[in-house]
Amino acid sequence: MLTHLRARSRSLFSSYKPGSQAPEVQEPAFHLDLINTFIKPWNSMQDLSRDIYDLYAEYEREEVDDRLPVSPSRILRSPTKHLNLNINVGGTLYLLPYRLAARYPKTRIGRLATYTDHSRKLDLCDDYIVHSNEFFFDRDPRIFHNIFNFYRTGVLSIKDELCPHNFLEEIHYWGVRIKYSQRCCRISFEERQDELNEQLKIQKELMAEALQLEVENKAAFDHMTLGLIRRRIWNLMEKPFSSIPAKLMGVASSFFVLVSLVAMTLNTVEEMQYKTPSGQPSGRFYGENAETFCICFFTLEYLLRLISTPDLKCFGRSVLNTVDLIAILPHYLQMILECFEDKDFHLHSGDIETVARVGKVQSRGDVCV
Repeated sequence: MLTHLRARSRSLFSSYKPGSQAPEVQEPAFHLDLINTFIKPWNSMQDLSRDIYDLYAEYEREEVDDRLPVSPSRILRSPTKHLNLNINVGGTLYLLPYRLAARYPKTRIGRLATYTDHSRKLDLCDDYIVHSNEFFFDRDPRIFHNIFNFYRTGVLSIKDELCPHNFLEEIHYWGVRIKYSQRCCRISFEERQDELNEQLKIQKELMAEALQLEVENKAAFDHMTLGLIRRRIWNLMEKPFSSIPAKLMGVASSFFVLVSLVAMTLNTVEEMQYKTPSGQPSGRFYGENAETFCICFFTLEYLLRLISTPDLKCFGRSVLNTVDLIAILPHYLQMILECFEDKDFHLHSGDIETVARVGKVQSRGDVCV
């Protein structure tokens, strides 16, 4: 029995010699390649800094590739010819057949369908989900819906509600050319593109002028007495979007303009006016205290702008500042006339009040707007 077992062991381990060590098991050398294949850094925003306003120049330059164009026979021999590409764009899943994507091999999705090297496929997307075989792209799914329809129909549709800048940015990323759209859509798109460019040009010019004026004002305040304090007061009164207190000041100014408008309206109602002993309207109404408070606010506002202006001559030549002064003066003129017992005062006091209110409405109308 023992002799039979020894003979059987020699037949199972014919190459084994007593005293020798077991051979070491070598790990497969391709595990590092798998790690490099399925793990990819996040780089979805790498192309957003490029200028994409030229509709055609960028697309007319053919991509330089180190491979030959993929032939249809190669696609037909692919084991995945009957499967779909699982494309996840911003959380929305799209299923696109390989044969439709391969019709445009120069596009990003076309290269994704024709590449056989998996590492090259991962270079085209932002992430890869292994368990569901999904290629993830961190892009706008609303615009990609038009790209998806392009692969199905061969026509690139352009919606009017899409921003031209974002649309060009997206189709540039996906490698789709604007020439695939219909001529009527392309003409309308170019018109909106030109309009947007004109608006951006005007906005840049206005920003440049505002920046230049800010620099000049800052330089003017640097050479003035209490220049820092006066510059803060000037920004508070003249630049409502410079700070939160400036916004509150603009709201308060608009509120007092509204109160002044209501007071001017109520002054025309006879029931809101004081009566003389003979029963006739005296020209003075019950809201005089509110009117006086509004005049005090407008006076303080004018004085703060006057003492903080960087250029007194320019401030004096301003039409709006002149109207503000004319709007304030009639009220104080009326107060001076009240100190005298002029028999004609009550006949003309109503006219003075009307001039004051109309002047204030004209000077403060820009604040309400």
